[in-house]
Amino acid sequence: MHCPYCRTEMVEWPGTRRLEPCFICQRPMVLLRSIRNWHGPLRLYGLFELGWLAYMAAMIGMTGMALASFIDILSYLRLTGILLFVIGSILCADGILGITTGVDKTGSRMHRDRIAKALGFAKIGTGLAALMLTAIGIGL
Repeated sequence: MHCPYCRTEMVEWPGTRRLEPCFICQRPMVLLRSIRNWHGPLRLYGLFELGWLAYMAAMIGMTGMALASFIDILSYLRLTGILLFVIGSILCADGILGITTGVDKTGSRMHRDRIAKALGFAKIGTGLAALMLTAIGIGL
């Protein structure tokens, strides 16, 4: 098994827990079954990536509900503000881990050392902006 973030080979999964950090990049990984092959072997997924996927699915569902007039625009904005909390938290946590470990992955590119730390600061700034927009969205 390899870390889904930094591709470091995991010699063995430590213990019987399903959630563990990577030894190198310290990103949280979760051991789950694949949706396509439920009875197959367990696979490693990055917890941050699962959060992004949940965010995208919720945004698509909420936008569809708003377009079909199941929810009004004010409720849509409030729910979007709550989802921004999820994204802001993920970005802040990923930025802090990028600064402390010196490993960052943005898109499909791996960065190390100074570039990773600079991207970590940028992710923290973006995450704080998303958290500020959360406060504005909830206050509507």
